[in-house]
Amino acid sequence: MTPVLDHVSFKVRSVAATGAFYAVLGAEVTPYSEERLGVRFGGGTRLIFQETNRPFSPDAVDYLGLECGGDAGVDELFARLAASGAQLRDVRAEFASSPGPYGFFLRDPDGYLVKVFHYHEET
Repeated sequence: MTPVLDHVSFKVRSVAATGAFYAVLGAEVTPYSEERLGVRFGGGTRLIFQETNRPFSPDAVDYLGLECGGDAGVDELFARLAASGAQLRDVRAEFASSPGPYGFFLRDPDGYLVKVFHYHEET
């Protein structure tokens, strides 16, 4: 039997700030304790965040990819995050009519790179 990936765990400075960030992205946020937090996305993928005072490097992770159901979903999240003051790197125009996912990048409160995107439909 092949195992199924259940979750990925990350170190963070503040579970409160991390929970608030992922809630804006539309994830289900579940506190496990004062120092641990679970974040679940629509497809069932779960991230676990563990608060720490020890140094850690978000550069150890390339990025977290969050797929939306369509370009309109990407646009809606972009607008919501822009209104919240998030610093966004917009690559939507670059891939609006060419191969590659339509989307944008941003960093979470601890510096982890997050990609919000939608794959183009096969034609």
